[in-house]
Amino acid sequence: MKYVSKRDLEVKKHDADWNEARERGLQDIYRAYPTIPRSTANDSAILELTSEYWGHDTLGFPAPDLLTFRSIVEADPQILKGQHQIYIEPVERQKIKVIDEIEELLTGIMSPLDIKTEIGKLKYQGLDAAKARKTQIEERQRLSKLSVPAIRKEIVEARPKPHKYMPYDLLPPPSELPAADLVRMLKTGDARKIVRKHGSDQINDRIFNRS
Repeated sequence: MKYVSKRDLEVKKHDADWNEARERGLQDIYRAYPTIPRSTANDSAILELTSEYWGHDTLGFPAPDLLTFRSIVEADPQILKGQHQIYIEPVERQKIKVIDEIEELLTGIMSPLDIKTEIGKLKYQGLDAAKARKTQIEERQRLSKLSVPAIRKEIVEARPKPHKYMPYDLLPPPSELPAADLVRMLKTGDARKIVRKHGSDQINDRIFNRS
């Protein structure tokens, strides 16, 4: 049996935490900048810009987050005009693509009349609503292929693990979000949103290094 060192476990945990922070940051960025459609190419471009911003090598920079990306864009507004490696696409064009994908997903499952009704409703809704509907359809189709025990297992595993700050969401670990960075975030327009999401007790514990 191969021995796993403490260092190996720490590296594995660090990588897992970084990947979670990366995904969280990317989702926040795409929500805040809807003209940037999510794609593998844009993910890579945001990571590259983040790396350049921090002045680190590819393996050494912090995970991307919304505050950092806003600073990058403020320093170079041309990024949002498609003048760099990030691909920009109008929101309406993105919505048309999503609706086309929904129509393809529903073909063969719903009647042509029902599909037409579904698509007609989506045309009057925003991009986020269309994306949410697409995700819902994909999830239903995925679950329809699973057994009942498998679905129950997924439900149990998806439940949040209990912690002392419930019902609030946990902050990222201190290695990803140190107290100084949290204080900086609280000085922005997102302060109320952060407090609503994570709770004042947890925030104060992080600021005063109690967590």
